[in-house]
Amino acid sequence: MDSMFQGVIGLVISTSIITVFGEIIPQAACSRYALAVGAKTAWIMYIFMVITFPCSFPIAAILDKVLGEEVGNVLSKNQMKKMLSSLEDENVIKSNERKIIQAALDLQEKTTEEVMTPIEDVYMLDINTKLNQ
Repeated sequence: MDSMFQGVIGLVISTSIITVFGEIIPQAACSRYALAVGAKTAWIMYIFMVITFPCSFPIAAILDKVLGEEVGNVLSKNQMKKMLSSLEDENVIKSNERKIIQAALDLQEKTTEEVMTPIEDVYMLDINTKLNQ
C-alpha cells in the first residue's frame, strides 16, 4: 500500500507542476501580449522542431495513414448564411453586417451584368440631377 500511495503522490505532484509551469503561468504571463511574445520566442519553437523532427515526423506520417488527414470544421455557404441569420437574431451582429457578409458569399455566383448599372440609367440620373438644379 505504501508503494502505491507514493506513486499516487508522485503523479499528483508532477501533474500539478506541469499544469502550473506549463499552462497557468505562461498563459497568465502572455495573455496580453501573446503576439509579441510569440514573435520574439519563435526561434525557440524552430529549435525544438528541428530537435524533435526525427521522432515526430514518422509518428505524424503513421497517424496520417491510420487516421486519415485532419478534416477540420468546414461549413457550406447555406450553413454560413443560416449561422449569420441566427447571429443577427441574437444581436451578435447587426443587420447591415450580415448583408455585407452574405453578399460576399454570393459574389461568386453573380455575373457582371447583375451587379452593374446600365449606362443609360447613369445618363438619365445625371440629366435629371442637372434639370432639378
